[in-house]
Amino acid sequence: MVNNNKKNFLVDIGNASSQQLAAFDCGVKNINIFLTEKAKKDSDENICGTQLIISPGSKTRILAFYSLSAAKIEAQIKNTVDNLHLFKEYEQFAVDNPDAQIYDPNNERYIFPVISLDFLAVDKSIQKKGLGSLLLQLVFKKALSMRESGLGFMGIKTEALYDAKDFYSSRLFKYIDENPDNVQANFCPKTCPMLARIDDIKETISNL
Repeated sequence: MVNNNKKNFLVDIGNASSQQLAAFDCGVKNINIFLTEKAKKDSDENICGTQLIISPGSKTRILAFYSLSAAKIEAQIKNTVDNLHLFKEYEQFAVDNPDAQIYDPNNERYIFPVISLDFLAVDKSIQKKGLGSLLLQLVFKKALSMRESGLGFMGIKTEALYDAKDFYSSRLFKYIDENPDNVQANFCPKTCPMLARIDDIKETISNL
């Protein structure tokens, strides 16, 4: 297990070297490529922000990272029974406040501001030891701090890898469209759109 203490250092990607980034390997090629080739550029251009957890032993080895950005979600609520609890109060708000531009009547979809968890990854040498859960707690606390500072958004959205969907679904995230395990035929999506509502995050953090 990973100790939940301050011995792991949280560092902005702007302070990491190319050698540090290249040494990270989460086992997923596209995520490794993002960290080594795109994350710094995206941060410099204010597209997304990336934070790294550095090993307390070497003070240079990257153990994990997450990337956040501003985003929106569009949900066709009426055709998705499983996620009605995510949106029901917003649906009524959209009906009562058409000028808020939450509801798109042409496509019968609802549009909500969210924080996007673009990436959350742990080096494969230390996976399944609790660091992913710790990192997600840091993301939750970061989002809650944003909300308490006055920024309005519905929650945290992520495009979970299919193999990671159970990790997220056991940690407040709900499927935005439909549960991929209920999809007919033999197609398994590469990613699963999921959402953790900020109200649920607030309640969970307050109980820690």
